[in-house]
Amino acid sequence: MKKDGRITSFYIEVLLLTLVLIMIVLVLTRVFALGRAESSTAADLTRAVCLAQNAAEAITDCRSADELAAALDEGGNAGIRNGLVEVRYDADMRPCTDGARYIVRISAEERTDRLIEFSVAVYRGDAPGREPIYTLDSAVFTGEADA
Repeated sequence: MKKDGRITSFYIEVLLLTLVLIMIVLVLTRVFALGRAESSTAADLTRAVCLAQNAAEAITDCRSADELAAALDEGGNAGIRNGLVEVRYDADMRPCTDGARYIVRISAEERTDRLIEFSVAVYRGDAPGREPIYTLDSAVFTGEADA
């Protein structure tokens, strides 16, 4: 009789330990899945910032949208669409013409005869109509300072 009681308590302990172990595995699986999703979001943001900075650097050398599109064009990945300069890149930030992972849209507005304000927005190409991943607003002074 005593032996049956010890075996029963052993089985109960094993069952409880198994349940605890399953709970821990489930929690850790969820934590790692959320970590992976956050990592993917952070990687997209990093790439978007890099693409926006590259576009902003090109803007400082150009005086028109046509000139900017020509400067950013690498194999037909840039053009002017709906009044915006649009440039397409794949997931590795290489220029591409179709199936773009990132779309960079640049708009410019001339404030004075020497100051041009511009906005660079980076979108995910596989999610049309969404908010941009990153937006960079800046201005370029195009003339000489008055003496």
